[in-house]
Amino acid sequence: MGPKKRILVVDDEFNVVQMLKLNLEAEGYEVVTAYDGEEGLGAIRSQSPDLVLCDVTMPGADGLDLCRCVREQAGLNTISFIFLSARSEMPNKLDGFHAGADDYITKPFHLDELMARVHAVLLRVERIRADSRDMFDQAMRDLNRLSTLGIVAASIAHEVRNQLASVASSAELIRLTKDEAERERYSHLVFSHVDRINQTVYSMLNFARQKDIKREFQQIPDIVREALDITRPRLFEGNVEIACHFEESLPKVRVDRQQICQVLVNLIINASQAVSGRGYIEITAGSEGDYVAIRVSDNGRGIPEATLSTLFEPFKTTRQQSGGIGLGLYICREIMTAHNGHIEAQNRERAGTCFTLRVPVGE
Repeated sequence: MGPKKRILVVDDEFNVVQMLKLNLEAEGYEVVTAYDGEEGLGAIRSQSPDLVLCDVTMPGADGLDLCRCVREQAGLNTISFIFLSARSEMPNKLDGFHAGADDYITKPFHLDELMARVHAVLLRVERIRADSRDMFDQAMRDLNRLSTLGIVAASIAHEVRNQLASVASSAELIRLTKDEAERERYSHLVFSHVDRINQTVYSMLNFARQKDIKREFQQIPDIVREALDITRPRLFEGNVEIACHFEESLPKVRVDRQQICQVLVNLIINASQAVSGRGYIEITAGSEGDYVAIRVSDNGRGIPEATLSTLFEPFKTTRQQSGGIGLGLYICREIMTAHNGHIEAQNRERAGTCFTLRVPVGE
């Protein structure tokens, strides 16, 4: 349950103010009172009400003046405003709406109708605010994404340029040498550089094409099994043993199944490349407070301590020799951040590395 909605009642009739205060408080609202437009404006500035119930005809600054003043001031202009008035003619109502009112209720009014309209206005405004927050959050995500894409694109341009220089050098050596063994070695280098360029461009496209997450309630064990089905040929080829342990009655998480699966596939492939000989990978999932923690552990060679702090930055990789370009873990971090989750890595005490994903429950 959220905080109480605060309503300011402004009317020069004491009995009306007290009657409204009593009934609104009975409905669970917090009520502030004022008896003229000037006092009402002071209360608006100091109390920041969610809604103003205001009489139109008052001595000094009337309700129309108060409403216009509120609508013209930044920081106040989003406050809901309902007029209460004995003036029931259409021109009077239009004056109220032109001043910026959200609703206009004529006196005498029925309390049930008043409460219903107060609730309706507050609910409508809350929905608008929620939509605005969502739009702002999405705009910030898009802005951050564009900024990130710019950084990644610049890094990829630099990476591709270096690889093309290597291709050109190897091609020139092929042209100059007549030794078949040397030509074969340089040809292999050319294809290796081209493959690396392809991986770089593919990773960039894979990141750029990510769409907004589509959250649905999912069971983590189901996503893990899907990731294992995708990676099983690679694990079989590398003679890697897999063990899975899931806590009973794990809560469902509301996630984009495809994206979380992508993260797990990346971690499983990384683990399989880290182990040597008959490797071992263990995947566990269990509740940790408001999160489900998924751990992917291996008995490989571990990660140098100096690398751990920059592991999730773009183009940071421990696998240069095998063609790694360092975007996989960066993309994993971006996906987890978009899910309001976390990813971290640490070396195990004996041997190997453990990656931990924390996915919030009920998000």
